[in-house]
Amino acid sequence: MPTDAKRVISALAALLLTALTTTGSAVAADGDGPSAGQRIANALRTSPVYVDEAYAEAVPPSRRRQLADRIRRTGLPIKVVLIPLTKGDAFDGESDLLAGSVRDRLADRRDLVLITSDSDFPDSLRGSPCTSR
Repeated sequence: MPTDAKRVISALAALLLTALTTTGSAVAADGDGPSAGQRIANALRTSPVYVDEAYAEAVPPSRRRQLADRIRRTGLPIKVVLIPLTKGDAFDGESDLLAGSVRDRLADRRDLVLITSDSDFPDSLRGSPCTSR
């Protein structure tokens, strides 16, 4: 793995684990308008980093831009989704459902690595390689 990629992954882990341990609330269930998966996929089309408003204070916009720039420089297909996951939310607290929902809604459907919080271990991250079908 290239050194720059290792640095990005280390930065992601530090940033997201800090956010995961400082805040948390449930994602609203889908209501009117686009689904939660669609809203996240739409946001990922403009930036490789999506941060739910529950983590907005822990990961301010300047930090998100910095992280997005580092991801872009690697050239790797990394997407980061930081949302609190709890039973009964739009993804029923399951990181696999979140990853599948977002992957299925990304228009380009290219291979990517999706990094999310882990539903089994709330203070950790889960990387999901998503391959095109």
